[in-house]
Amino acid sequence: MDEPKVSQLSKEDLKQLEDDMKIIKEHYLKELAREQSERDLQATRDSEQAEISAKKKIEDAEAKKVSDKEKADNEAKQEKDLSDFRQSVISSLDKLGEKDNSETLTKLDNKLSTLVDSMEKQEQKEEVSHFTDLSIIFFLFGCIPVYMFYKWLYGFFSETVY
Repeated sequence: MDEPKVSQLSKEDLKQLEDDMKIIKEHYLKELAREQSERDLQATRDSEQAEISAKKKIEDAEAKKVSDKEKADNEAKQEKDLSDFRQSVISSLDKLGEKDNSETLTKLDNKLSTLVDSMEKQEQKEEVSHFTDLSIIFFLFGCIPVYMFYKWLYGFFSETVY
């Protein structure tokens, strides 16, 4: 039965069918090319993003390395300062007599412990001051407006209900 239908097709119909097939093939090839260009563009974007991400990680690692180096340098400087201070104390004690050493050491120890205590108290005062300021700000900008809003709502609803 198919043969009669094929034979019924004229040359013009076959030519039209061939032209349609060529058009469809052209569109298909254009679509393939467009999809390939989109894939290439996406791959380029992805590679650029990966490159940016890698650069950022490298910069972060370098910044961390610099930060760690600065911390190590600060610690080394503090240890050197402490060592110099100890050396100066020892040299000063060597200049003094044997009898004065124990008294001087006791006085020096008392003064240093007092200094450390006062520094700790000062840090505690600063911390308490900071949290007190935060509490006051919270109260002023949090509690009072909420209370005022509550009063307003109470007045509003009491007027509308009665």
